[in-house]
Amino acid sequence: MESKGSLQTGLFGPWSGSDARALARKVERIVVRGDKRKYKKFRVARFYGGCATADCVGCFLRCRFCWVRSSNRFPEKYGKFYSPEEVVAKLKKLNASLYRISSGEPTIGRTHLIRVLELLDGPFLLETNGVLLDRDYCSLLSSFRNLHVRLSFKGVDEKTFRSTTGASGFKYQVEAAINLTDYKISFHPAIISLYPEDQRRRLAKFLIDLGVKPTLQFYKKSSKVDGFFEVEKFVWYPFLKERGFSSPDTTFYTQGQKT
Repeated sequence: MESKGSLQTGLFGPWSGSDARALARKVERIVVRGDKRKYKKFRVARFYGGCATADCVGCFLRCRFCWVRSSNRFPEKYGKFYSPEEVVAKLKKLNASLYRISSGEPTIGRTHLIRVLELLDGPFLLETNGVLLDRDYCSLLSSFRNLHVRLSFKGVDEKTFRSTTGASGFKYQVEAAINLTDYKISFHPAIISLYPEDQRRRLAKFLIDLGVKPTLQFYKKSSKVDGFFEVEKFVWYPFLKERGFSSPDTTFYTQGQKT
């Protein structure tokens, strides 16, 4: 049972602050079975001009602003297992020009995702927190020319990452950006507008200094730092009150974690 105002509820109540990759392994045992992965819906979404979307079940982060209400917190209660072949068949039936996996974290179940990419012949958008994108994973992804990665940062440093997600692992997101650059995978970084502009700028400069070079960029020629990120507008949903937001309260991100 979920307790109102709790950052870590449902599956991860006892593991607040745990390593994100360790949590990913726990979720994988629930939502992956052989080469099959749990999904709850297949649909055409209006985003990106219309895209065929497979809504997967399961994520190991508990982002306070996430629009997915329950299926990622209680993955054992939602969805059905689908093989890569079944997923691709359902996506193709939606007759869209772009494919993506959404709702949960699509990089859970590496074998499943790689097989889906092998079977799809159209553009694929991988929206991910990047925590699992180590060098081995990126080596596999680098062979797909139809792939673009949207790397969604969940903090501007380790402290804000923990405050947002309940887990530790900001370093993995930084490593993912470096690995995507090194393996020449098409990608761009994104971040939610809740983080103040000066903090986003500081993170952008840090990543640029590390040699991170996104393929898709959002800046004018004169300002690499200012437009380094795709800045996603925060949308306040009424159920976010259960996670400690008042309508719409951003002081959590500008002043540090509330107690």
